[in-house]
Amino acid sequence: MDQHGANRPVAVPVCFHPACSTSHRPAIERAARDTSQGAPGGLRRHGTASVRRRKRSREETKMHKPGGRRYCLKGLSSEILSSIFVPLEMRGAAAVEGRYHVTELDSLRFIRARSRGDRYEARRRQDHIAAGADGHCFVCLPLSRPTLLRQDGASCLLEPGDLGFVDSRREYSIEVPAGSDTLWLRLDTARLAGRFRATPEIFARRIDGRSGIGRLAAGFLRSAIRTEGEVPVPSRTLVATVATDLLAEAAATLLQDRPFRSGSQRSFDRACLHIDWHADDPELSPASIAQALGIGTRHLSQLFADRGETVMGRVQRRRLELCRARLEREVWRPGLITEFAYAAGFGNVSSFNRAFKAAFDRTPRDVTLRQP
Repeated sequence: MDQHGANRPVAVPVCFHPACSTSHRPAIERAARDTSQGAPGGLRRHGTASVRRRKRSREETKMHKPGGRRYCLKGLSSEILSSIFVPLEMRGAAAVEGRYHVTELDSLRFIRARSRGDRYEARRRQDHIAAGADGHCFVCLPLSRPTLLRQDGASCLLEPGDLGFVDSRREYSIEVPAGSDTLWLRLDTARLAGRFRATPEIFARRIDGRSGIGRLAAGFLRSAIRTEGEVPVPSRTLVATVATDLLAEAAATLLQDRPFRSGSQRSFDRACLHIDWHADDPELSPASIAQALGIGTRHLSQLFADRGETVMGRVQRRRLELCRARLEREVWRPGLITEFAYAAGFGNVSSFNRAFKAAFDRTPRDVTLRQP
C-alpha cells in the first residue's frame, strides 16, 4: 500500500477513550475527518453496528485502569501506530481492526496490542530513524500466536510466551499474524545497554519463555501489566527497575560471554540499583551511595570510571529519564519546565534544557502533551 500518496489507507477510530493522551488526537481527528469525506472504512452514525460499538466503548471505559489509554482502530495507519510506538510503515493493515491498551510505568511503556483480520507487517526504515532520535528497545511477548522479528540479518519466530527484542535505532520488520494478541514493552536503550559492558547482539533472537529466567521475566511482565493500576507511585520506579533487570538477565542468556560478574561488577550493579531507587532524593550523592553500599567513595568513583562514567553522570541520566517519563504525561503550561528542572537538581532551566536535549535529542517542551 502507498504510504505517501493520496490513497493512503486511513485508520478510523471505532472508539476513542477520553483519557487518551491529547498528543494523539490530531492524527485521530484527521482520520475521522477523512472518513466523513468518503475515505474507506467509514462509520455510520446510526444502526446496530454503531450501537454495538458505542456499547463496547462504554464497556471498555469501565475496564479502563488509571493511567492507561485505550484505542480501537479500524484500519491501522502508519500515522497513528507511529504515535503509539515509534515512526513505522504499516503494510497490509488497511483492513485490520486493532485494539491497543497503553499504560506507563515509570519510564516503561506497556502496549497490549490485539488485532482482528489478516496478517500484516510493521517496518522501521532508515528514513524513520534519520527523522528522529527515538532511542528505544521494544520487547515482544506474544500471548496468542507466533510473531516474526527481523533485524540486522537475524530473524526469530516467537511462540506464545517467548521474548524477543528489537532496537529502534536500526531498521527492523515485524510480521504480525492474523488475530494476534501481543504484549509490547518500550524502554530506553540506555536502560538496557547499561547492564552490559558492550552493545549486545541480542536483537531478533528468541528467548525461551517456558523455562529459566525467560519464564520468570515473561511472567513478571504479564503480572506488571495486570496490576499496573494498583502499583503505588513510590513503588513504580522499583517495579520498572526489576523489570529491566530481569530482561537484561534474560537477554544475557543469548550471549556466549555472560556479562562480567566479578565482585566489582556486583558492586557496580548495586550502585546503579541504588541510584534507580533513590534518583528522586535531592540528597543523593557519591558519599550517600557509598555509605549505603558499605564501600569507600573513591572505590565507588573508580567503579564508574572503569566503565567510562561518573557517579553523578549516572544520577543525572536517571533523573532525566524520570523527567521525560513524567513530562510525557503533562500538558505544557508556563512554569512547568522550570518546576521539573529544579526538581531534577538543576540550578537553572537553561542547563536542564541543554542536558535534556543532549540525552534525547528533543527539548522538554517537545515531549509534553499538546493543549486540548
